[in-house]
Amino acid sequence: MQRVLILVMVWLWAASCKPEDKYVVSDAQLKNLPDSVIAFDTMVLITLDIHLAEAWVQEQKGDTLPKDERLKQYYGEIFGIHHVSSQRYKSSYQYYTQQPVLMQELYAEVSEKLTIMESQQPTLQKQKKNE
Repeated sequence: MQRVLILVMVWLWAASCKPEDKYVVSDAQLKNLPDSVIAFDTMVLITLDIHLAEAWVQEQKGDTLPKDERLKQYYGEIFGIHHVSSQRYKSSYQYYTQQPVLMQELYAEVSEKLTIMESQQPTLQKQKKNE
């Protein structure tokens, strides 16, 4: 009986030592970003704004400015709103691309926010139903 108890205790100890899931972003990863990298939550918001601006520019047919010029204008406004330089965004984006798990989580949050925004727009819902 004592051997069985010891085996069960060893098995429980071994089972509790399973490695951390390498495909899940931990709070420690988000809090321990290098100082030069834009914080994760801010990066999500900036990336969301960039995707919205790019989609808006693609949908505008009668704009007098070329699309790339309009995007440059919007990018400048987005970086100003979030108080970051374009260079800091680019270097932060580069950092996130080198951290696939963080990048996957970043785009998962952007996608979730876009879905929420879409669900709150009655005209978008009507258009989707008609398609």
